[in-house]
Order: sequence, then structure tokens, then C-alpha cells
Amino acid sequence: DPCERARALMFIGHFVGDLHQPLHIGYEYDRGGNQTAIRGLGGGYDNLHKVWDRYFFREEAQDSRALARTLHADISAIDRTVWASTELTDWANESFRIVEDYVYDGLVEVDGASRSFELSADYEARNLHVAEMQLKKAGVRLGRLLNELLDPG
Repeated sequence: DPCERARALMFIGHFVGDLHQPLHIGYEYDRGGNQTAIRGLGGGYDNLHKVWDRYFFREEAQDSRALARTLHADISAIDRTVWASTELTDWANESFRIVEDYVYDGLVEVDGASRSFELSADYEARNLHVAEMQLKKAGVRLGRLLNELLDPG
């Protein structure tokens, strides 16, 4: 059924994207950043999960195709080969390492009782490249996965 096939393709795309969003592989105690309040950003970025979902790409959000073209043009043949050769567990482990090494580093506590934070002055600069890299990897890996599923021959 074409509708079921379309839903399955959307699910696969969403699943691969989620594996590359570090906070989907984050800590249970704060529900993947949803319990870590972020103050001072405006625009609806009220928790750490939303920062990593949307904030880094807020200006490009109006033209997702242009963002995709820019990111795609920045992927080397070597990166494409290396990234495509990994498996789903590798993707999840990479995302978890990002959580441990980057995501919470640079949060400035505003109120410990309510787990409220602000982003340090250089938080975005230090993490934008990481978020971009995850989007690139997700695209390459989704392409490989779809090629395998749709043309297994």
C-alpha cells in the first residue's frame, strides 16, 4: 500500500534523525534535556532539548533545502565513506558521547532548585559545528540505509 510505504519511509527518516540528535540518546534523569530549563533565548527555546532541535539552525529554518545543499557540499568523499560504513549502534554511541562531552558543558546555572540555566557566551560557537556534523552524518547514513532497503540487489 503506497500510504503504508510512505509512512514507513517517514518513520525511518525520523528514526535516523532522532539517533543523531544527541539528546534523544541523553540522560533519563532530565528526559533528554526536556527537564533542563534554558532561560534568556526567547523564540520558544525553553529547554535544552529544544536548543539542540531548533536553536542552532533558527536562521536557516526558513529554507531547509538551502541548508541541506550547504551541508551536503561540505561533505568530503572520505567522510561519506567512513560515516556510511558504521552501524546503528555506532550512531547512538556517537550521540551519547556528544551528550557527555559537549551538550551540558557551557551551561551557566541560574537556579539550581529549578534546574534553570543560561547558555554560556561561547556555547553556540562551540556546539554549532557538532550539530551540523550530526545533520551531515544523518543524511549520509539515511541515504545508505534507504539504498539498502529499496534496492537490496
